Amino acid sequence: MTPDQAITMLDRQIAAHGQTVAFKRLVGTGPTAEHQGGDVSIQAHVRTLREDELIAGMTQNDLMVIVSPTGLAAWPFGIPKKGDKVVVDGVDHNIELPQPINVAGTLVRLNLKVKG
Repeated sequence: MTPDQAITMLDRQIAAHGQTVAFKRLVGTGPTAEHQGGDVSIQAHVRTLREDELIAGMTQNDLMVIVSPTGLAAWPFGIPKKGDKVVVDGVDHNIELPQPINVAGTLVRLNLKVKG
């Protein structure tokens, strides 16, 4: 499978079964933290974590957010990092572990383990 084929398949699945989420990056801490670059809404597949996906401090009530590079192109900061936020159903979640998936050196999928 080529990277383009993998991305096309993921885009099709997200279009059929995904939902809108928003990414945001905060600069600073506490009440003085400010959004950098504004919120960016994209389509993603969202589900709870499976038992085999758990990492320290996370439970099966936390989420896996799966994003295509096609949607991620709207996010001006590249791959979201630990500490960025993803808003799912109006609730802010902290990105704990971004997991880029590559085929032949090309990003074809981004799995984000999120908490909150």
